[in-house]
Amino acid sequence: MRATEFLKEEISTPIDTKAMSQNLDLVKQDIVQKVQSISSIQELNKVHAYVRKLDLGNGFESIFTKDNDLKQVQTILSNAIVEAPGTFQDKLGFARELVSGNGIINLEELLTPGLRRNLMDVIQTRYPDIFDSVASELLNIAGAYSAGGKKTNRGKGEFFLAICSPKITLSKGAGDISIAGHPFEIKADWARIKGRKGYGTTDPAMSTIIKNVTSWTKKHIPNIPAPEFKVGLGAKSNFWNGGFNKFCIDNGIENNIVGNFMREQLKIIVKSLYLSVTNSELKSFTDCVNDINGIDFNALVTVSKRMAFSYYQRADEFSGVIFINAETLNYVYVPDAETFVNSIKIKSLGFEKGQQNGMQIRI
Repeated sequence: MRATEFLKEEISTPIDTKAMSQNLDLVKQDIVQKVQSISSIQELNKVHAYVRKLDLGNGFESIFTKDNDLKQVQTILSNAIVEAPGTFQDKLGFARELVSGNGIINLEELLTPGLRRNLMDVIQTRYPDIFDSVASELLNIAGAYSAGGKKTNRGKGEFFLAICSPKITLSKGAGDISIAGHPFEIKADWARIKGRKGYGTTDPAMSTIIKNVTSWTKKHIPNIPAPEFKVGLGAKSNFWNGGFNKFCIDNGIENNIVGNFMREQLKIIVKSLYLSVTNSELKSFTDCVNDINGIDFNALVTVSKRMAFSYYQRADEFSGVIFINAETLNYVYVPDAETFVNSIKIKSLGFEKGQQNGMQIRI
């Protein structure tokens, strides 16, 4: 069909101009209502301006202009404040609170060691209604975000803390966040107490111990078949919980010889996970071995907790860890190994095979 014939061709379905007019009227009415709901465009822009002052990390402010990931965080925050109930004057006041002094977080209360409390308990604001409106948005910011071309995973709570206080920033060096210039880790429920350096895997150690047990029992008890001993480091292991001791002692081996052999095996597995473990730290583990009954697991849990935290802190050079349950917002601040031993429960010792090793906590 030629172009001129196409242009002249009659339209088979007539346009309902009345319906179109009604739809346009509805759109216009909606636009008018939206505009009327904004009492002052100038005030609205001020809210966005204050939010843009937030420094979520060392030098991140300049990155906001070129990094869409971090710019998205600013957008979420400013939109949440703008859409919160209340006057624009109150919204401006709340925005100013976020960028002045300690923000809306009582840092002294936040960093009270060993005290189990809720994150909302340390919020101090003159605008609680606005905060309540934006809190859920801020607490759910998480994922992989860029910081000058480098993507890092940020869990729930990290952005929240950085947004709520100008003295808290996302860290680009040691730690997840920086508080008044000092690095701190943020660990969620079920997280692993394990850093980026100084750690190995227990897989080769397990294989070595199995071979050692087999050859040792054949050498010392040659005429009696030994049962299969499970060497995974846990209370259910028949090697560590006294089963091995009983088998050997019942077959004439002196208990101190059995205990010394077990201590050497325990050294192997501990050194396989903590590559830079000291001799005194190794001794604290081997002191948990009883020549007759195997490992005292109550003692081992305490030693393991102390080791897990102190080694992690030594390797990653942070000032403390905020352990937080992202669902309930209950948290505990832990600055040192002794506080960790007394305040934090664990799910596993962390000597499992594969990548899932490193002590696992629960809040």
